[in-house]
Amino acid sequence: RTTTTGVIDVSGTERTAGLVPFTECDDLLRHLQAEAVDRVGPYGLGGDWYGGPVMLETTAIAEDSSMESGAMARGSDQTLVEGIDYSGTNVQEAGIDEPDLIKTDGRRILIVEDNRIHHISLSGETPSGGTATLTDTLPIEGHWSRQMLLADDRALIIADTYVDGDSKLRPAFSSLVPNGGWRPLTSLIEVDLSDPTDLKITNVLTVEGHHVSTRVVGGSARVVVSTPPDELP
Repeated sequence: RTTTTGVIDVSGTERTAGLVPFTECDDLLRHLQAEAVDRVGPYGLGGDWYGGPVMLETTAIAEDSSMESGAMARGSDQTLVEGIDYSGTNVQEAGIDEPDLIKTDGRRILIVEDNRIHHISLSGETPSGGTATLTDTLPIEGHWSRQMLLADDRALIIADTYVDGDSKLRPAFSSLVPNGGWRPLTSLIEVDLSDPTDLKITNVLTVEGHHVSTRVVGGSARVVVSTPPDELP
């Protein structure tokens, strides 16, 4: 059976999609203002669903249990290589790390689940055998974790923060969320992992807007948030 494949000539086609670089902040501002004028309607620019947190199905982890694992450290004095000794996060661009719900460096596994982070220590002499033990679970009150990054003994959790009338966080965020109002907030939560049995929150940065995406470039985390304008005249 013979199949004939057609060839389409696109040499005269005008491509309308693409990334436009800006060298000056003022140029970017003017572009955004022009786009907003074209898109704004009688009820503003629209946006995503802001009905409050969506509860996800949780996965229980027993506090006193151990489990078999195939991604074990070969020894505390050896450097583990991602992709050889353990599996890392699937990324879109090589060398550009992305956040995930689960992170590992071959010696431990970190899991973010709703408003908690779990630390699982790995031990074993060979990659094919060993144990994985839950060493600590740290609650993160007032926040709902989306994803995280891992670097040495630090984790950066990217979380949604919800502040309503009864929230204990309202006094701290009164400048971002007026009384009787609700706005999307994104928090970057730094967690110290140096003691696997005693995780600690060392820093929290909260900004207005919902998380869009994060990438790690040259050792720096670049976090993008989006804030739809409100209270338009």
